[in-house]
Amino acid sequence: MRRVFGVSLVCAIGLSGAVLGQQASGAAPRTSLASGRASWAASSARRGDADLSKSVSLRVYLSMRDPLGAAALASAVNDPTNAAYRRYLSAEAFRARFAPTAAAVASVSSWLKSVGLQVGYVPTNHYYVSATGTAGAAGRAFNVHLGVYAVRSMKLRSADSAPSVPASIAGVVRGVVGLDESARLVKPGGIRSDAAVSPNAPPSGGFRNARPCSNSWADHVATDLPTFPSVAGKLPWAPCGYKPAQLRSAYGLDGFVANGVDGRGVTVGIVDAFASPTIQRDVAQYAARNDAGHPWKVGQYTEIIPPGIHEAHADNACDPQGWYGEETLDVEAVHAMAPGANVMYSGGKSCEDPAIDAALVHLIDGNRVNMISNSYGNTGETAIAADELAVFDQIATQAAIQGIGLYFSSGDNGDEYDNGNGNLPQPEVDFSANSPLVTAVGGTSTGIDATGKVVVEHGWETGLVPLADPPTAWDTSAISFLYGAGGGTSRVYREPTYQLGVVPDSLASRFGEHGRVVPDLAMNGDPNTGMLVGQTQTFVEGVSYGEYRIGGTSLSSPLFAGLMAIADQA
Repeated sequence: MRRVFGVSLVCAIGLSGAVLGQQASGAAPRTSLASGRASWAASSARRGDADLSKSVSLRVYLSMRDPLGAAALASAVNDPTNAAYRRYLSAEAFRARFAPTAAAVASVSSWLKSVGLQVGYVPTNHYYVSATGTAGAAGRAFNVHLGVYAVRSMKLRSADSAPSVPASIAGVVRGVVGLDESARLVKPGGIRSDAAVSPNAPPSGGFRNARPCSNSWADHVATDLPTFPSVAGKLPWAPCGYKPAQLRSAYGLDGFVANGVDGRGVTVGIVDAFASPTIQRDVAQYAARNDAGHPWKVGQYTEIIPPGIHEAHADNACDPQGWYGEETLDVEAVHAMAPGANVMYSGGKSCEDPAIDAALVHLIDGNRVNMISNSYGNTGETAIAADELAVFDQIATQAAIQGIGLYFSSGDNGDEYDNGNGNLPQPEVDFSANSPLVTAVGGTSTGIDATGKVVVEHGWETGLVPLADPPTAWDTSAISFLYGAGGGTSRVYREPTYQLGVVPDSLASRFGEHGRVVPDLAMNGDPNTGMLVGQTQTFVEGVSYGEYRIGGTSLSSPLFAGLMAIADQA
């Protein structure tokens, strides 16, 4: 069984036409693309002209054939009341029916070459044509001036006006990504910060959790600290990190696994940026130390990574080392829940959206996996270019039609507003967990006792409360938000039918027209009740394997994917 949760409505923006109108530029008529300029590129934020000699990488995305029919089919095959329920298409059948044609690829490629750009990779589903060249050549090709804009403490490139293409190819062009640098707004879903860039990308900086800590919920308490208001007894020390058997027990999977329903025959895909060079020996050592009855089998872990992915470069938006822990957590969490499932990792060559989209397409268009867990996201949704939203909608629609579940972390910064970090001027949910075609996985704080039973569970939000001076009580007047599970109401996507009558109207209508509400469900995510992971790291004394507790909705999503692998087998 392959099941997709959260599929019934594709936002209109993802299926709208790509063109707005025609404008003249020289002798040949041109058509403006619907995306326009980046939403964050306000004239007041312009800081000068872009360096036109700098190399840029573009993707010209092509329009899916019959997008309305694809949206309808994505809904039908995932609707238990529909006769088409679970009648998923193969990747080949999807391409034959909905993918852009070879003729469309040829016409766009020919135009790109004619304007001085070098054509590169085209995926088998023909969703885009890659191209490289100078910023000057790209600006001339799409008839735009390129400027530099201040946004979120960064200076990013953007077109000053809406890009356009020749009218002769406008009917097959969905949009262009890469003229602006919206892709640099992506971030990993976890709470660990990226390490500094290093020419050789060694293992990330070492991390160890402070002691004392508990082996299970509240088996060690802080006897030397004052009691906390409304909490009976002394406060417990955080767990040292839950191990696989504890997590399987907490979610009722230990009996299934003991009887051979452990995810075997199911393949879980994981997508992140970059790739840890020590992942295979790390996960093997972790399982041997913490889950000896469930070692990794030969061929159980595979990966798809581009050449040179382990190298760091100064122009990367974020470096590879910071993502090593993300990948390690994801792989170990899936195996912890479903030790019999196969895991296939697909790494993006950078942390920018186009690279991660490509890693996602490799899994979906190859029909290589039953489900995909993604632990990354963009801060908010309104700054994401319309082209990128439309691109993701097409990718997610293909996954839904083929029966591949998409599980995305909902984020680790609440609603991104008024949280002490000054991220956004208004509450927003994160992209891509906001898509109605994705199951958005939020986080809980989960206490698992010595018997493997859940004794504490509530929505994850972590605040800081200082000790008073003298330290005989907690100063609750000075509490501050640190981090918490992402969620809220989308300002971009409408409320999907599967949330009607389920999500309270007061949430869906928070910003007027009913919007999609995030998350859909939640698993353990609080870093103070997180999972123990093992990874090769760079410590002061040298490079070695070490274990530490980590959380975030980066943990929640792969835990849920592991649970679903067992459900699929069952």
